[in-house]
Amino acid sequence: MRPIRSIICFNPGSAGDLLKALCLDASQYQLESHGGILLKNQYFKTFTEKVYYQTAEQQDINFELVHQVDNTHFYMDFYNNISEQVFYINYAYHLQIEILSAVNRKRYHNNWDEFISYHFYSIPAPLQKYISTKNAVEVFNIMWFKNLKEWRSNKKLIPIELADFFQYDAMKKIVENVTGKKITNFSEFDHTYHTWIKLNSDLLDLFCK
Repeated sequence: MRPIRSIICFNPGSAGDLLKALCLDASQYQLESHGGILLKNQYFKTFTEKVYYQTAEQQDINFELVHQVDNTHFYMDFYNNISEQVFYINYAYHLQIEILSAVNRKRYHNNWDEFISYHFYSIPAPLQKYISTKNAVEVFNIMWFKNLKEWRSNKKLIPIELADFFQYDAMKKIVENVTGKKITNFSEFDHTYHTWIKLNSDLLDLFCK
């Protein structure tokens, strides 16, 4: 048996932290007033980012700090050796710009300078000197959708449709599939899910027009 049940790959803004939170006990995350999820343990996300940028070695992973369901913004082949399942969150290309804008509004007070500053490290070095508030949307739109295209072409990854996050019964099935077990604490699940939906009406509108 592999040490992790499920790994979820996702682009920022596509609710990967919500999905992980719904697989955890409520004491392990905080639902913030702007609609974001603050996970108390983000070791795996941080560690895999370091491996991706070659500042850490994959064999140094500390599985004692990894959840049975964990998430990351990066896919690497070694995931299939340590996890029973590897998923990615999928959505249509035409929604990427709206998702980007929603991230900027929610996390960075609609300030593209703050957005760029936080994500600057992820821009390929040859492009860094060209990034500006005028082209930030275009650059990150290309980068993040490139992730999706690569994940879609990888037969080892299982798609989860972001649109299904906005259907209660579909979301329950996703959580049970990812965790491999039935939901038992419905009051906790319902509170987190419905509050998140209420606070993310901009995303809801994209998928429920």
